[in-house]
Amino acid sequence: MPRLDGRYPRGIDQKVPLPYGATGYTADSLLEKALPRIENSLWGALAPLEEREVLLSELEQSAKESDPGLAARYAAEARRMRRLGRSLRELATDPAFTSTLPQERRSA
Repeated sequence: MPRLDGRYPRGIDQKVPLPYGATGYTADSLLEKALPRIENSLWGALAPLEEREVLLSELEQSAKESDPGLAARYAAEARRMRRLGRSLRELATDPAFTSTLPQERRSA
């Protein structure tokens, strides 16, 4: 059973009991399944950030003449979304997502 903090108190090659009575997964198999889900979540978070950046840029353009102060705030927020998007994209494309196991453990 997982501890309340979410960590599994077993050795790397021992079976890890899962919630709801499911068993049969090793720590290695859990690691192999977790990273693709994390990567998918990162890509899923990137799309709304990019959409928000586009919307803010459009709002900036439409507010430029009527309210330059508001346009500047939209521009600053769009830049912030762009920076966050770059960070997420960099993280999502990190080679660490291609494998969780060192080469010697995968070939064993």
